[in-house]
Amino acid sequence: MVRAQSGLEFITGVTIMLVIYVIAIGAYSYYTENNIIEDTFAEHVCYKFSEGINAAVIGGDGFSINMSVPYKVYADPLTAIRVSGNYTATVEWSDKIAVCSIVTRNITSQVVYSGKVSATNMDSTVYLTSIDTNQSDYLVGEAALIMSQYINGAAANLTIFYSNGTALLGPLTRTAASNSINYTWNTAGIASDDYTVFVADNDYKNLNAEKLVRVR
Repeated sequence: MVRAQSGLEFITGVTIMLVIYVIAIGAYSYYTENNIIEDTFAEHVCYKFSEGINAAVIGGDGFSINMSVPYKVYADPLTAIRVSGNYTATVEWSDKIAVCSIVTRNITSQVVYSGKVSATNMDSTVYLTSIDTNQSDYLVGEAALIMSQYINGAAANLTIFYSNGTALLGPLTRTAASNSINYTWNTAGIASDDYTVFVADNDYKNLNAEKLVRVR
């Protein structure tokens, strides 16, 4: 009887160990698979972004292209794309990065955010224009802090659209300081919707950007 009980305990212990092993292997495989997918996705985002910049360089003076920077890298929010003067662009998300090369150092070294951004070649320098907000989702009544750069003229127009394309606010003329404009949008009393913020330089219309802002 004692031997039978010991044998049963042994089998039970082995079974538990096998279950733990299978769960651990499954979790590790899932984690590894998601990492590979995220890394591949981020590399694709980086290459598409660099292609846009390279097109602006090849297009020459006056050439402009609009690009879409996704809001997520697979399942995680995309933080930003950091552009430097050493021929690199870096996609940042979570605590990870993906790096790719660009063909110019004559570029506005800055952080580019999710949404529609423009790359415009003016006098052999590529100007990148994007919009940043302090959040992506807001509760009705929260203040949305909006900042946009690169603005090369004295001012830029800012317009906020409903999801159906109707203008809610603007165009508002905002004076540029250090090639940036800022605006605090009070969402009190507005309807829950996915809004589009659009900014365009008054003097250089090709310097423009869009960003989706969700209010709930």
